[in-house]
Amino acid sequence: DLEFGKNYVVRGSTSTDNWKVIYVRIIDPANKEFLKKSCTTHVCELITEKSLKPELKPNQYIKAGTYLIEANAEKV
Repeated sequence: DLEFGKNYVVRGSTSTDNWKVIYVRIIDPANKEFLKKSCTTHVCELITEKSLKPELKPNQYIKAGTYLIEANAEKV
């Protein structure tokens, strides 16, 4: 569960340089993409505070519920 007003970090990484992370993302309780960061390296980090647009924070911020954290990688 994510809490309103807190900053979270989502990290995706691979065990070797032969793979690269394509993206990391957070899926909300309604099964919609909440935040996503595209990547091209073997380590990727999404920081919620940096990803939320300041003018949208009151409406876009975290709602109660369980969120899915997901990352995807591909072989280089």
